[in-house]
Amino acid sequence: MLIHKNSVYRHVALTLPSFDEVFRYELEQSSTFDTELEEAERYLRDEGLDQGIDEDTFYLEKVYNQAKDVLELAYSDIVSWIERINGDDCLRAIAVPEGTDPLTVNPLGIYWSMYSEGADTYWKNEENNSLSITLIYRGKIDMQNIDFLETIAVNIHNPEEHEVRFEEGAPIYVYDVTIIGGERWSHDAPENVLPINDWRKC
Repeated sequence: MLIHKNSVYRHVALTLPSFDEVFRYELEQSSTFDTELEEAERYLRDEGLDQGIDEDTFYLEKVYNQAKDVLELAYSDIVSWIERINGDDCLRAIAVPEGTDPLTVNPLGIYWSMYSEGADTYWKNEENNSLSITLIYRGKIDMQNIDFLETIAVNIHNPEEHEVRFEEGAPIYVYDVTIIGGERWSHDAPENVLPINDWRKC
């Protein structure tokens, strides 16, 4: 059992979606599985394992099975990773206009990452320069609030981001927020990290 002040993080009994459930989800997301099929076909051709006739039923079945095998291997790696992250830190980056009070932002959103490289504000760009401040929240993972199907699916295709997707509105214990940007910001200044030590919503 992991305890932090008034919060308790138990070693929960995980009920993770099976590979078949994840695979069905992948088939529903046709665009992502189409990418897997293209990569599988390229692999078979490079290895000289193709039959040379794309319309051949045996060849198409081989491409399909190759793509499925790659997904199953990735699924096993991700499940092994998920089983070890209960109670670990996670990060969430949000782009906001200057003047926003970082202590009152709530909810924080469902997309978090285990590493700073994966916590990025993808919608902050030159076309939306009003979002001049980046807030990086550091929270605690509670396995009971993770959307496992979405977390597994997104990490199959982007494992480098180590993304954790929580259920919308789920509670998350937040330690602090780091403020990046703005007129008063200077790199690594202590005042850029504000303690929170309280609960927020995802």
